[in-house]
Parts: sequence; structure tokens; C-alpha cells
Amino acid sequence: MKHYVGLDVSMKETFICIMNENGKVIDGTVSISLLVKILPLLPDKIYSLEKDLYVKKRQKRIQA
Repeated sequence: MKHYVGLDVSMKETFICIMNENGKVIDGTVSISLLVKILPLLPDKIYSLEKDLYVKKRQKRIQA
């Protein structure tokens, strides 16, 4: 089953919501908006090939 992560980012806090492919909320939490604090809260499942390909495509568009 696929999982999706939604991030609501502000300067001080980031709200994290993890949902399954049916839209059911699996987990949710709040963290301060620092990458080193947010990454450990994300499940390993989101680091999939699908995510990596999306990031690479986005980086190419930004560099162009």
C-alpha cells in the first residue's frame, strides 16, 4: 500500500500528516521547521523510487 505525506510548512512549525492511498490518516504530528527535525519523523516508506524520480524531475525544471 502506498503512503503519502502532506507537509504544512510555516516559519516556526511544520505540520506533518501521513495518509494511505485511500486517504485515511495514518499519523500526524508537529515539528519545528528544521529539516534535521522533520526527516526522522517521516516513515522510510516515502523514500521510494517514485519519490526520487519526482524530486529529480523537479530539480531539472528548477535548473532550466
